Amino acid sequence: MRKILIVLCVLTYTVLYAQQKAEVTGKVLSADNEPAIGITVKIDGFEKTSFTDQNGNYTFNGIDTGRYVLAVSAVGIKPQSRQVYIRPGETVVPTIYLSENRSALEEINIYGVSNKYSKKSSPYVAKMPLRNLENPQSYAVVTKELLQSQVNTSFDNALANVSGVDQLWGATGRPGDGSSYYTLRGFTSQAAMVNGVVSIASASPDPANLEMIEVIKGPSGSLYGGAAIGFGGLINNVTKKPLDTFGGRINYIFGSFEQHRVTADVYGPLSKDRKLLGRMNAAFTSTGSFQDAGFNRSFFLAPSLMYKANDRLDIQLDAEIYQNKATNPLMVFLNRRRELFARTPGELEFDFDKSYTDNDVTFKNPMANIRGNAVYRMNDQWTSNTTVSFNQRESDGYFQYVMFLQADNDTLIDRFAGDQDYVAKVVNAQQNFVGDYRIGGMRNRTLIGVDYLFQQAETHNSPYVLVDQINTAYDDPNYYTFNAAKMRLSQK
Repeated sequence: MRKILIVLCVLTYTVLYAQQKAEVTGKVLSADNEPAIGITVKIDGFEKTSFTDQNGNYTFNGIDTGRYVLAVSAVGIKPQSRQVYIRPGETVVPTIYLSENRSALEEINIYGVSNKYSKKSSPYVAKMPLRNLENPQSYAVVTKELLQSQVNTSFDNALANVSGVDQLWGATGRPGDGSSYYTLRGFTSQAAMVNGVVSIASASPDPANLEMIEVIKGPSGSLYGGAAIGFGGLINNVTKKPLDTFGGRINYIFGSFEQHRVTADVYGPLSKDRKLLGRMNAAFTSTGSFQDAGFNRSFFLAPSLMYKANDRLDIQLDAEIYQNKATNPLMVFLNRRRELFARTPGELEFDFDKSYTDNDVTFKNPMANIRGNAVYRMNDQWTSNTTVSFNQRESDGYFQYVMFLQADNDTLIDRFAGDQDYVAKVVNAQQNFVGDYRIGGMRNRTLIGVDYLFQQAETHNSPYVLVDQINTAYDDPNYYTFNAAKMRLSQK
């Protein structure tokens, strides 16, 4: 009987000791209410140190209950400390505000040991959260911080930050393949993915809603399905997500050739319990041309909602709505039946300051993306990720080409035009199960997924017809008669 009592006492002591362990969580923000990243957080008497993540959060596990001093420090900032009483279970420390603002902290990162433009991990490249050192795939990331520092207003210019990516031609707006074309490892590619699902556009994507651009090089992009990628890789746009803190940003940019651009980014919790979060990105862009005609006006809207149902289930709804009106860019086709007589651009006598079009010859490329995503943490080892998306893009208006087709000269060019009426729809559904578990002493990662893709296109395009001819050797009066009315007559 005495032995049994001793065993019971030991078991009781062990349970009580385990119950006294606690988890401590908290957040560190800068003076301007932005997340403070990479800040050192230490609890006196506890040998482990924590660092704040991209949202300014930190966590300690396995701490005995009691009263402690929590210290916050980093190179170049004023250290702070706070007394906390840690209770059994979980203790949430009130938010700590630094005396330095976000820009001061970023300056520390520049002159310190880290690169503020780098991303140390990605949940999309391998369809599972992997750090860069753990990921065997070759990929590059362009972050929103880099785009903001460059005052970047163009998706094509953003990709110039990635080595091995060359632009073949810019967005044309024409049916089927109107967005920009690039080369990846010698193969053609387009920006056809958003958050890992198919989203094809007939115009260049607006960078206002981009958290980052991921360029996956090589055949490893086959994880995304073969219908929207090439052998050279793929380009995946990752959009901004709702945040649990209030904030916003409004920018106005102007430049040469009548460029004006206004962007807005507003985010924050929509409920008191911070379970419902929202974000809205918007942009208006108007640009002219260095040529005698040409313009592009676009409006972009990207609402996003996230609902944290519980500690296991997150549901997110996103949309991108794009409207534009523009003249199509100058497309010149040389004679394919013979060599050119001209050997230099000067001998060709082609005036590249002329647009060979008119501002009333326009087209539109409306586009809409709608996505729903549910992430369910089934247990500590397995997570379910379900995504359903719908994409619709259109090409509506006049599209034209300029061609050198004459057999005996390089000065007489033909202007062709066609009336485009094109609508394409894409439905993409993905179900992925991601496992992170150990067998023996070895950590294992497993991805099991199913992908469904449906594409449909409806075309009512007219054939391309010859509108007129122009002699480039002199100031041909016929050049100035090109307009929408003349194009409509040519279609009859």
